[in-house]
Amino acid sequence: MVADLILSGVKTRVFYVSLSGFDTHVRQSNQQARLLGQYGEAVAALAMDLQAHGEWDSPLILTFSEFGRRVAENASGGTDHGKTNALWLLGGRLRRPGAYNSLPELQQLDGGDLPWAVDLRQVYASVLRDWLAVDPGPILGPDFAPLPLL
Repeated sequence: MVADLILSGVKTRVFYVSLSGFDTHVRQSNQQARLLGQYGEAVAALAMDLQAHGEWDSPLILTFSEFGRRVAENASGGTDHGKTNALWLLGGRLRRPGAYNSLPELQQLDGGDLPWAVDLRQVYASVLRDWLAVDPGPILGPDFAPLPLL
């Protein structure tokens, strides 16, 4: 649906789509596999549709979760909320596609959480400034320098 809207020329600047069910405190393995498969298929379909129509440079796709997960499995076969999370940016106008931080060391946890290297507010600052042409300062404060993403 989002690809159809973009390809129609609608002037909307932000589309928000959600996929719930990732709060996996119990029996996580199958649920995560199903949800991540659904997520991957949806993002791949969006990317292929936009690329097929020569519009891969038009959108910036940002995917995130509202919370991270702990590394260790809990007693219920799930994981509890953690500090670190993945955030993905996709699109044809990214300056340097790929990872912007190294993979964390599982032997160097921060109280059971993965240590993080890139503050997601830096990514938000980059998107606000370089994609939406909005000053990120009033929204995020002065402490989050944009990254060279776009």
